[in-house]
Amino acid sequence: MSLIAEGKTASEPASGRGSLAILRGASIWCMLATALPALPAHGAETPVALASAALELDRQAQSLPATSDAQRLILYVGNRIEGSLLREVSVTLDGRTTARHRYSDREALALRSGGLHTITLAPMAEGVHRLRVDFIARAEDAQPGDARLHAQIEQEYSKGVAAGRVELTLTRQGLRGRPSLQWQDWAQPQAALEAPELRAADFLLRTGRALHAAAVLERLRASGMPLPVAFERRMADSFAALGLAAPAVPGGSPLLDRFGAAVAALRQGDAQAAAQLEAMGSADSPDAESRMLRDYANLELGYQLLRQGQGERAKPVFARIRSPGPCSNAALLGFGWSFLVPAEAQGSGMFVAQAPLWPAGPEDAARLRRSTPFRYLHSVALSGERKLDLQRALVPWVELLGRDATDPAVQEGLLAVPYALAHLGAHEQSQQYLRRAVGDLERARQELDAAMRHVSGGELSARLRERMDDEVDGWRRELADLPYAGATAYLKPLMLEPAFLDALATQQRLAEIDQVLRAQASRLDSAPAGMAASIAGLRQRVAAVAQQQDEDLRTLTLDHLRRQQQHTLAYLAEARLALARVHDRPLEDEAS
Repeated sequence: MSLIAEGKTASEPASGRGSLAILRGASIWCMLATALPALPAHGAETPVALASAALELDRQAQSLPATSDAQRLILYVGNRIEGSLLREVSVTLDGRTTARHRYSDREALALRSGGLHTITLAPMAEGVHRLRVDFIARAEDAQPGDARLHAQIEQEYSKGVAAGRVELTLTRQGLRGRPSLQWQDWAQPQAALEAPELRAADFLLRTGRALHAAAVLERLRASGMPLPVAFERRMADSFAALGLAAPAVPGGSPLLDRFGAAVAALRQGDAQAAAQLEAMGSADSPDAESRMLRDYANLELGYQLLRQGQGERAKPVFARIRSPGPCSNAALLGFGWSFLVPAEAQGSGMFVAQAPLWPAGPEDAARLRRSTPFRYLHSVALSGERKLDLQRALVPWVELLGRDATDPAVQEGLLAVPYALAHLGAHEQSQQYLRRAVGDLERARQELDAAMRHVSGGELSARLRERMDDEVDGWRRELADLPYAGATAYLKPLMLEPAFLDALATQQRLAEIDQVLRAQASRLDSAPAGMAASIAGLRQRVAAVAQQQDEDLRTLTLDHLRRQQQHTLAYLAEARLALARVHDRPLEDEAS
């Protein structure tokens, strides 16, 4: 939706938060504007080296007998209904719920692309068992409140001496057919081409779990079955994702690359770059990543037009940006200013304003507002086009009030509203809004103080680690359910910072290595002492690197919060000064 209409709210956590890959794409504008410092490396103990060691241990562990292997029933869950996303699966064994998984958007898309999610039930004794599996899905374009798709299968399953392997796929016969579940028993696959492990590795790789994918493929290689040509490509992709090999195909997003190049060229004065951003900002966007990049392209282009004094051209550009969204606050601020560029400045370059979204320091705060021609040329606009321009600018600026007061664009809006009212001659209203600005900014300062205490006390690291270890809820494991209110509201802007996302990705890699090692230790119930010691020793090394990573992430987050606090204090001081000037106005009038 555009700025003049609210976007829909999904019934599940937004994929923009759930997928770090998408968030990394969304953060490119912030990265170009200002970036957090990168975290330092710590000696030779890198996630790449630790992942390589864990994979080698896994190869050795697979050659050792494990009695628990035969007691397992492995379910491979898939989805073949076009245009649907699997949301939840629940497994009931002999009348008791034994497994449940809630799928994130990234996981649901990986399933729809042919991947299989692995659910292991163990221990499971030989004999006949009653198995029931419930699937819940929704249409990809479903609106909040739309009915979901349900499917259920219940039947007897005869567990033999060996481990069981069953594929359950959500399917539908015809466009109007009811969803149903297809059951396939993979007791004795004849070739690796048929084995569900290949598609299970695809699911793991597409959801950012390259080490698990490589381990699955290594076990398939060790099985002795004939391997298809596609096997080596999957293995190469897994190694490349782990950093153990160069990617066969260069990674990255072509759309991201084009956007970054266009922004860099625009800031170097390339006239054609504006046309490229205009094309991106007005193009149809079929997926979440391209929609986010469309917003950032419009934001960059809109402020460039403001700096060139082209307010009329900037208006439709800002209006294309979705609200709510990661760019909506900055877009509302710029949309208001687009009404205040004087007609005589259009295209002349006389109105040179910098958008104070992430100022380098207090001296840069509110430069856009201070450089407006209303500052001196039009002290009070009581009639005519100037009055209408101010009234029009107030519409988007008032929309900023009540939003997150730690956001620099909202802070500027808190002062821009009383500023505009003062120029309209509404001095009492201006004074009221200045008092509100002081109160909101003071509360923002207190929130930032509380956020720094939260981070310093280690609560952020504990919360992130808890979610990364979650194997039941895909939203939690992908950090899509992080609370963005109350004591943890500070996380929202951080989730758009490239350095913070890189740190999270490193933490997730370390968490995955530990998960693989824990699985090795639990599987080898009678492992040789040397193997058990090797697993325990590697887990200690992973824990040491993870602890240092926690400390680095804490430092990075605190630095970000301190910059936000300095910016907030600068605005708070300006709001108090403006309020004091309003109080002194009667004395100034008497003196004149």
